[in-house]
Amino acid sequence: MESSKKRTQKQKDVTVSGGNANAENRKGRGEVSQPHLPGLHPSLATIMFLLGFVDIFSASMMVPLFPSIVKSFGKGVAAIGFIASLQGIAKLIAGPLFGWITDKFGFKVALLLTLGMAGISYIPTIQATSVIFIVLTKLMLGLFRQTTFVCETMISSTTPHKDRASLLGKLHGSSSAGFIFGPIVGGQLAKYLGSSQLVAYIPLIMFVVSAILVYFYLDVPHDCSALEVQEDEQEKKKKAKTWSESINEIIASSSEILQSGVLNFLLIQLTITMSMMMLRNVFPSFMMEMYDLDSQHVSFALSAQGVLGVIFSLFLGKLVKLVKGSSTLILPALCIEVITYYFIFRMPSVELFLFATVPLKFSGSILRACIATAISTCAPHEHLGVLLGVTHSVIAVGRTIAPSLAGQLLEMSAHHLAVGCAIIAFCGLLVFATMPFTFPTTPQNKEKQHQQKKME
Repeated sequence: MESSKKRTQKQKDVTVSGGNANAENRKGRGEVSQPHLPGLHPSLATIMFLLGFVDIFSASMMVPLFPSIVKSFGKGVAAIGFIASLQGIAKLIAGPLFGWITDKFGFKVALLLTLGMAGISYIPTIQATSVIFIVLTKLMLGLFRQTTFVCETMISSTTPHKDRASLLGKLHGSSSAGFIFGPIVGGQLAKYLGSSQLVAYIPLIMFVVSAILVYFYLDVPHDCSALEVQEDEQEKKKKAKTWSESINEIIASSSEILQSGVLNFLLIQLTITMSMMMLRNVFPSFMMEMYDLDSQHVSFALSAQGVLGVIFSLFLGKLVKLVKGSSTLILPALCIEVITYYFIFRMPSVELFLFATVPLKFSGSILRACIATAISTCAPHEHLGVLLGVTHSVIAVGRTIAPSLAGQLLEMSAHHLAVGCAIIAFCGLLVFATMPFTFPTTPQNKEKQHQQKKME
């Protein structure tokens, strides 16, 4: 009885101001009351950025090498696309599962699992004697390489709404920085070692060493939120669940999340992922065929895209403060996407084509951080990990569908591809424009809206 009173009092102390009436008002509009969050410690935030960099840098080293490895076993382009789709399907399954692991066992356990298993995933590639080993690596990577997702969850669950977009932007910027150097380093190492498969030792070592460092030196609490309640051993035993009950809990959490008003944002996430991946998958081949460029020039263009991503991500926080809210940026960013996708594949020269990618990188950086911020404040805090896991599953769906769709449209003509990307982006714009409520930017704004409604 006394323990229950203490928990109740502690929850009252950390509940966002506004009272029960205000909480019910927010719930009626599809919004969920968020706890007061102390913020992520700067040193811990820096470690998250470094892990994001290591994750993308290590994985992107093998990006230009996997196709050549698959072809060395006598397989063609169709097999490469099929294997990429299998990885997307694995990510679709792993998203909610890893979200539940994060909510249930904490951030450190999730980080150790993703880093350790991501490293082990490269062992089949090193020992590969047939394409089946490459398929196994891709499936394992799809299931276990969730480092960026865990870092996003930690940032979303520990930072106030006003700082969230800025920190997520920096995390995505550090990931983009990894993509600048990873493919170049992987290609040079393959030439030096004389084998693409041997390069897989590098991401194996980097992921495993990162897991060891996290285990010994990273002090991450089980749950960084201000709502964590210390329970005695007897209460913990009462809450122990079997595996079947845990699976039912994941399904129930996902259902509750989808009823919380987050579905619209997930649909927008799906559209921007599909349009972005359609461009990314045809980017090298389109530049080679349309503008007669070689692979070296295309690789420099890809690196330049990574540089732009880093720059825009670093300035995103200042832009959010300037407009006083991340949700304010979503609509103009979606408009930029629709217009740019329609015209980008019609550019007469490579210079104009690359120039047209600049607004896309700008709007993409905005949407990636701001949509994640909006989604993370749309559902109960105790289900945040599952929520972000569902979001990554939606992204996996887009990544699975986009390559084949883009290839089919490009075979018709560049005009068909441009129209297809623009229509998909416009669907996201339409969903956001017809949403039943405007997403609040801060608890203070939500309180003002509540007061205005009471006066009316």
